[in-house]
Amino acid sequence: MSVLGHIEEFDECSSSSFEEYIERLECFFHANDIVDDAKKRSVLLSVCGAKTYSMLRSVIAPTQPSTVTYANIVAALKHHYSPAPSEVVQRFHFHNCKQKPNQSVSNYIAELRHAMLRDRIVCGVLDEALQRRLLAEPTLTFKEAEERALAAETALPLGVEGVHRVQFQTMENILTEYFRTLGFAECPHSSVVVKTA
Repeated sequence: MSVLGHIEEFDECSSSSFEEYIERLECFFHANDIVDDAKKRSVLLSVCGAKTYSMLRSVIAPTQPSTVTYANIVAALKHHYSPAPSEVVQRFHFHNCKQKPNQSVSNYIAELRHAMLRDRIVCGVLDEALQRRLLAEPTLTFKEAEERALAAETALPLGVEGVHRVQFQTMENILTEYFRTLGFAECPHSSVVVKTA
């Protein structure tokens, strides 16, 4: 059987990201009917290049690359070559966010509001496990943060009412303030009536 296409070694200095490299490799697998995980792993380890292979060995040490699944190798290399941006970098981007040329002021304000509220939910929740899960999400939106925080709050055992009440008040305050800024008289997620101007 002849091989369709060619995959060169990964070059971290090129303009292509590691994710693009894996996308191309997946196309190569598809074109050549490679579906077996062990074979995918062998192809990746054979074509990625000496520098990438050495980097992989150091990232997963002391485990040998030939004993790790293809998916875990890809995940380890993606984490190394495309790490999640730091909080400082994210805050830099937020504080440098400017209105786009064709964006209305109300849409611009809504975009800023959602980013600020998402950050307040992530920073303000008392449940540290929930906070870690939220921080681990690289593309977390306000809606996702809100839904996960509310779901975690309702899942608390009945025996921790004091903690539940404090968390509820914190989340309630966040949501109440959000809906007040939108002009609602009351937050649909609580029974607290908000005074509007």
